[in-house]
Amino acid sequence: MSTVVWVVEGPPSTEIIRRALYSAVVTLTLGVLGSTILPVPWAFANLGILPGVAVMAMVAFVNDCTCCMLVRASAITGKFGYEQLAEHVGGHRAKVLAQVSLILLLYGTLCGGLAFLADVSRIMILKGAQPEAAWLDTAGTTGVAGMSDEGHFASAALGDSTATAGSWGEDLLALMRRDGRPVMLVVVATILYPLCLQRHIRQFERAATVGVVVVVVLMSLIISKAVSEGFPAIASGELPLWGFHKGGGAKLPEAFAVLGFAFYMQPMLMPLLAEMPHGESGRRVSETSVHIVLYGVACAAYGTVGVFGAALFGDATESNIMVNDLLPGRPMATLALYMSLVCYLCFGMVTTHYALRASIEVLLVGPGVPLDSIRRTITTTCILLMSLAVACTFPTAAEKIFAVTGCTAVCLVCYVLPVYIHLKLRSMQRQAQKAAEQTAYSRCSEPELFILPAPGAAGVSQQLHATTAHTPLARSQGFAEQPELLQPLLAEAVQEELGSSCSSWVSEQVDAWVLPMFIILVGVGCSVAGLYVGAMDILASW
Repeated sequence: MSTVVWVVEGPPSTEIIRRALYSAVVTLTLGVLGSTILPVPWAFANLGILPGVAVMAMVAFVNDCTCCMLVRASAITGKFGYEQLAEHVGGHRAKVLAQVSLILLLYGTLCGGLAFLADVSRIMILKGAQPEAAWLDTAGTTGVAGMSDEGHFASAALGDSTATAGSWGEDLLALMRRDGRPVMLVVVATILYPLCLQRHIRQFERAATVGVVVVVVLMSLIISKAVSEGFPAIASGELPLWGFHKGGGAKLPEAFAVLGFAFYMQPMLMPLLAEMPHGESGRRVSETSVHIVLYGVACAAYGTVGVFGAALFGDATESNIMVNDLLPGRPMATLALYMSLVCYLCFGMVTTHYALRASIEVLLVGPGVPLDSIRRTITTTCILLMSLAVACTFPTAAEKIFAVTGCTAVCLVCYVLPVYIHLKLRSMQRQAQKAAEQTAYSRCSEPELFILPAPGAAGVSQQLHATTAHTPLARSQGFAEQPELLQPLLAEAVQEELGSSCSSWVSEQVDAWVLPMFIILVGVGCSVAGLYVGAMDILASW
């Protein structure tokens, strides 16, 4: 097994940087997209084209900001775990809050993903398998005519056994059409479990590349079908281009929640940082990968599938686009598409499992403890068994149950905690800077050289002239005897200082107040919308 952790002395080479960037992009792509891409057309169908694009861009921007906050905080502190970052800036309570939120979010996501996998498996058999198993019905009658009596007896015996096998096969097929759990269990045992046993998240890049190809195929299929049919929902006026959907008022909270939770990748990002090149180059690569995934990949995929899918099906768009008939009259092609989609969903759950396993390892044995193969196998097996238990017990209600817990945890992990870490770290840096300035000031033999009046104070140039013209440096240059030589320099210095102070003050206020408040507003709004939808679903089921 080849390692993927980069240990480099000095600046990493261009080849290492490129490979690290590619690996991070494809891995984070599946971490972001996953099964979230399938309900996006429904969200666009109920929001409208322009409102859907605006909400999507806003949520992508907010998540990009919080991801970059975490990347920079990790680069400054040298902490590569979410819990370690929270403890560094907020102590034990912040660490516990981060641990609980992470485990709740990731475990709920994994349970919901398995339940969704069972549902997709059921639809795959329902749409892809033929209603009748011709290969079972005809096997017992072929070649019977013209046989001898012995041949008739042998053929009859063979026909009876084949008929029994055919009946058993038809019963199994009927069961899989009603219930996707048997197929889901087979897929988990043969695909998901082996992938989850990998030690490093970047070892997953080949499978992640295959998953990206599946997304591209799905996008191409939806685009070609919408174009060939002439965008029927837009042409009929059913889907508005510029305004909100007139009949979608009751569904707006759910549509907003779908897009609001479609871009989060913070839990998967943190374990990846430990496997990226360290130092300033690693920080730049990590931030670049975040920008590429959120703006270049996620926005492109969500926007394409959302706009073209909604334009194709309009009000008939299902909450899972695969329920709509994308390949009518082509059962084998439908089966192949669904099989590739099932593999893609497994690939997406691997990144969720890896982040969950990392959080549980920190909780049980602490950070930085090497993960041996025995403990990795035991932890992975226990996580999947516990998730399967919930998904099999509540195959249709798991997503509703974890909608409430997931909304709360997403708000904390992806919006509140990154902003908290960012602000606390800035406060710590400012305190350290002030302490360093006071130390340097106290050691200076001529403190008047460093006196600078507050910007906007009355008589700034006179004060600056008075404190500067009589220093030994000024006297040696002749400024004390000829103060008019100093005046132009002072005026230029004051103007530059006032201008830079004004721009830095604006930047400081945006970074300290405006941006964090906007992030919290979006995060809380998404969570409130999701909580409302989850609560309504649970009440309706009762």
